[in-house]
Amino acid sequence: MIIATDADQVIFDFYHHFVAFAEQVLQRPLQLRSNSFNFTERLDMSPVEFFKVAVMFKTTRQWAQLPVFESSITALNWLLDLGYRVFLRT
Repeated sequence: MIIATDADQVIFDFYHHFVAFAEQVLQRPLQLRSNSFNFTERLDMSPVEFFKVAVMFKTTRQWAQLPVFESSITALNWLLDLGYRVFLRT
C-alpha cells in the first residue's frame, strides 16, 4: 500500500524555521497578526520583505535544514516497518 503525506508542518517544522530565519534576515522580531496562511497577513512583514526572505531562504538552502518533528520520524518508521511505501509531498 502507498501512503502520501505533506511534509511542511507534518514532517518538517517549516513555520518556526521560516519565522526564525525571517527575523534574522530582517533583524527584528516578527509579531503574529492573524492565523492566515499568507505570511504577509500572518506576520508583521511587507510583501517586499517577504520576497527578500523567501529568495534568501531558497538561495541559502534552508529547505535542506528544516527541523524534523521527532514524532513524525517514529510514525514514518512504523509505516515503513509495516511494509507501506511512503511518499512525502510539499
